[in-house]
Amino acid sequence: MKPVMGYGIQGQGQSATDPLTDAATASKRPSKSDVVIALLAILDEAHVSSPMLFPRDFHLTDGCLADFVNAMHPLEPEEMVSSEYIKGRRRTHRERNLAADREDGA
Repeated sequence: MKPVMGYGIQGQGQSATDPLTDAATASKRPSKSDVVIALLAILDEAHVSSPMLFPRDFHLTDGCLADFVNAMHPLEPEEMVSSEYIKGRRRTHRERNLAADREDGA
C-alpha cells in the first residue's frame, strides 16, 4: 500500500502509511468527526483481519456507535453525537473508501 497524505499532516513532511492513521489525520482540524471516521476504519479492519470475531454481516447500528463515541469522549451535552451524525460520517467514510479504491484501480 502506498503512503497516503492526510490533510492534517500536509506540509509537515509526514504521511500516513495505513488506512487507520489516514482516517485519524485526514481533516485540517481535529474533530469528533475524525474519531468517528477512525472508529469506522478500525471496524473495517477488524472485519478483514478477524473474520471469526467480526463477520462481514456484523454491523453496529448508528445509535450504538453514537453511544460508544459519547461514552468514549467527555463531550458537553450539546456536543454529543447522534445517530444522524454517525450516518453522515458513515457516508463520508464509504465515499472515501470508494475514491481510494478507484485510485488504486486506476
